[in-house]
Amino acid sequence: MRSAAAIGLPGRSPLLILGILVCVFGSVALMGFLGFILRGIVVDQSTLISEFPTPMYLQSDGTVRATVHVGGPFRLLDANSGKIVSDADYLGKWQLIYFGYTRCPDVCPTELSHIVAALNLMGQRGALITPIFITVDPKRDSAATMAHYVGLFSPRLVGLTGDQQELARVEWEYNVYVLLNPNTVSGNNYDVVHSAYIYLINAKGEVAAIYPPNAEPADLARNWMRQLAAGKV
Repeated sequence: MRSAAAIGLPGRSPLLILGILVCVFGSVALMGFLGFILRGIVVDQSTLISEFPTPMYLQSDGTVRATVHVGGPFRLLDANSGKIVSDADYLGKWQLIYFGYTRCPDVCPTELSHIVAALNLMGQRGALITPIFITVDPKRDSAATMAHYVGLFSPRLVGLTGDQQELARVEWEYNVYVLLNPNTVSGNNYDVVHSAYIYLINAKGEVAAIYPPNAEPADLARNWMRQLAAGKV
C-alpha cells in the first residue's frame, strides 16, 4: 500500500490532526457558549425598560416590577386648593400617581388622557380612585399653572407641586428618572427627560401596581377593576 506522500497527498501528523479537531470542536463549543450568553442578554433587554435610578422590568401581565421598594411619604402643594397635602390625606383612598410637567410636548398629555379615559371606562368604580399629577418641573409649574393644566383633562385630576428639594425626594421614593435635556436648555425654555410610569396606590398607601407608558385605557381599566376587587373595594 502506498503512503499518502507516495500518491502526492501531504502527510498528516497525529498532532496536527488533533490540533484541527480541537480547533473545530472548540469553536463549536465557544459559539454555543456565546449564543447562550447572547440569548440571555436579549431576553433581559426585552424586559428591561429602565435602568435609572434602578432597574424596572416589564412583566407578562403588563405591569412593571421594580427591583427596590417604591413609594413613600410626601408633603406637596395642592394646586387647586392652595393647601399643603401629604400622603396621609389620601389614606383610605385608592390613587393613581403620574409624574410629568405641564410643558411636556407629547408623553404627559397622552398618559394623562389615558388615565382619565380608563377611569371613565370603569364607570362608578372609577370614582373610587383619585388621579394625581405630580410635577417634575417646579421652576415653571406654579400652582396656577398646574391648576389650569389638570383642569384641561378632568376636574377630578389633582395637581401637586412644591419646592425642588421635596419633589426630588418624592421622585427618588418612586424611582422616577428626571433629567434636563442639555440640548434644549435655553433660558426658561427646556425639555425634561423623565420616566413615565403610572403608579396605583391602594387604600393603605402602598404601591399596588406600576404600569408602563402607552398602556391602553381599556387594559388599564380592566387591571384596576381587578385590583379593586382584590382589595375588596
